[in-house]
Amino acid sequence: MPDGEIEFLGRIDRQIKINGQRIELGEIEATLLRQPGVKQAVVDAIDLDGQKKLAAYIVPESVPGNGQQLQADQLRTALESFLPVYMIPSSFQIMEALPLNANGKVDRSQLPAPAQARVPVSAEPANGRPAVKNGTEEIIAAVWKKALGVEHLGPTDNFFDLGGDSILLVEVHAELQQALNRKLSVTDLFQFPSIRALSNYLDGQASQVASSEIAERIRKQRNAMAKQRNKVGQLP
Repeated sequence: MPDGEIEFLGRIDRQIKINGQRIELGEIEATLLRQPGVKQAVVDAIDLDGQKKLAAYIVPESVPGNGQQLQADQLRTALESFLPVYMIPSSFQIMEALPLNANGKVDRSQLPAPAQARVPVSAEPANGRPAVKNGTEEIIAAVWKKALGVEHLGPTDNFFDLGGDSILLVEVHAELQQALNRKLSVTDLFQFPSIRALSNYLDGQASQVASSEIAERIRKQRNAMAKQRNKVGQLP
């Protein structure tokens, strides 16, 4: 400025920091665009319940005769193969089109507000959706409802699809141990992210198939974390 002061206008590389982790939003967007059925993708940092979280806005490809629809859990699972968990958005919103400004670029100020971006299925009334079936599920559901701020939960809902993240998971972990009066690890909550899956595990009913799927998810996340560490190490 003429008086010698420096005016900070912000970053141009769209790098942000959440929970101590440096995140490049463009890297998440590029990974989303490589997924089948994704035409456009924008990732932004939003303020949700007083915390900064990642939100993804997706425009699907329109393929004549293709009745398949993009699902948030499918996109999340796909990203787990390429990105560490702290770079996976807390919410995914499928949109018909992204808002554009006069220059034809995405107008981020017109993207849905945080309260709109987080619209998990479980926030809607039950209306015939399966209910929790035993005491363990009821205890887990009660802790989740309090932590996530939702009224209705289904037994197969994914904790992370409901807006949960690794920081909130640590809080849930402490409350669950107290409510269940037993020890469990934070890793257990990552491995079994739905009420029913966690309940079955705690009650000794986890299937071998589920265990194989969990092992595969852990392998993918370890590979993603290793790739990210290598990228950071290669920076000048």
